[in-house]
Amino acid sequence: MKSMLNDIEAADFLGIEPGTIRNWRAKGTGPAFHKMPGIKGAVRYDIRDLEEFKRQCRQMPTVRTFIKEELSVRI
Repeated sequence: MKSMLNDIEAADFLGIEPGTIRNWRAKGTGPAFHKMPGIKGAVRYDIRDLEEFKRQCRQMPTVRTFIKEELSVRI
């Protein structure tokens, strides 16, 4: 796999639509990116930054969610 991905490839890696990653970039809420000098519109994402972004988004289930799941399994 390449180490630098364009926005379409990065979105695919994250399992989202390309428009979502572009919106995140505009809002400053998405993964880190590189703007390539001298190439209009050339944005690239380092695969390591995408992996780190995924790790930071990881959520653990709450106790309430755990209890609901346990109850639904028993019913």
